[in-house]
Amino acid sequence: MKILIVLLLVGLASAADRLTVRFIDVEGGRATLIVAPTGEALLIDAGAGERDAARIQKEMQAAGVSRIHYLLLTSFHRDNAGGVAKLAKLVPIIAYLDHGANTERYPGADEVNAAYQEVAEGKRRGVYAGDSISVGKAELMVLTVNGDRVDDSLPGGGQINLLCGSDKRMDIPKSEDTQSIGVLLTFGRFRMLDFVDVPWNQEMDFVCPVNRIGTVDVYVTPLHGAATAGPATLVNAVRPQVAIMDNGPASGGAPETFRILQKAGLKAIWQLHSAAAAGPLNSDPSLIANPDASSDGAGLVLAVAPNGEYSITNERTGKTVDYK
Repeated sequence: MKILIVLLLVGLASAADRLTVRFIDVEGGRATLIVAPTGEALLIDAGAGERDAARIQKEMQAAGVSRIHYLLLTSFHRDNAGGVAKLAKLVPIIAYLDHGANTERYPGADEVNAAYQEVAEGKRRGVYAGDSISVGKAELMVLTVNGDRVDDSLPGGGQINLLCGSDKRMDIPKSEDTQSIGVLLTFGRFRMLDFVDVPWNQEMDFVCPVNRIGTVDVYVTPLHGAATAGPATLVNAVRPQVAIMDNGPASGGAPETFRILQKAGLKAIWQLHSAAAAGPLNSDPSLIANPDASSDGAGLVLAVAPNGEYSITNERTGKTVDYK
């Protein structure tokens, strides 16, 4: 079953006409805030706990929004779901979207699930591959969920991928990662691919033997830049200009991932943190929100104009780079 989810216009319009995407520093978890020019807000995941909830609220204030219209929970891992109940105490959350039920036992899983179900009760619904979530004039398409994926090639996709076979498949057991939700954000001519925690094999299935996705402007490294996601076969097929790595100091940021991205000829690799494992492969500090082991919670802000041009700002330094 496929559904169209449309956000109601609530609150005052933003001062600018740009869609903003805020990659919030939850130090190795996930929290991405999408805000339309007209004020609708969608949050992808909520980090792990109270500290992360407070940082999300701070970024909401910076974006000029006071409520979350939809919270899209991509998996029930603590680093995605642990902060939801804490955030719900700080700001109104109108509706919750998720993949159904937790599929993995891990320490504290029952606690995380119980807290989520309590705050989401009566406001929760499942999503399916192919669902479209409107955030103002932007569209967030669910590409994959619970291992299912969209059936047909997307606009701009459908080409035979000659790179198929250059990357080997991995032995990846079923987990919350394999059930995770992956999305494509579109705003005018702009496209951003975010497979969140979807692992290697499922990503390759989108571009082999046919590239179903086409090309994108921005690529968010899956699994925080871990070596079990983001094959070169995918990166070279979707040909992003820019990569954003939502890693922590010791979470993600694998050397293998940096080598794949650096060989792909991207204009820049922006990072939430300097990756301890990557050493000299890390980007220039001006492209890293938190270059030291300690963190002040600085994030990265992507701003997209209606014509598809966009910029990325490092909150720590105020450095902004424009891209066409």
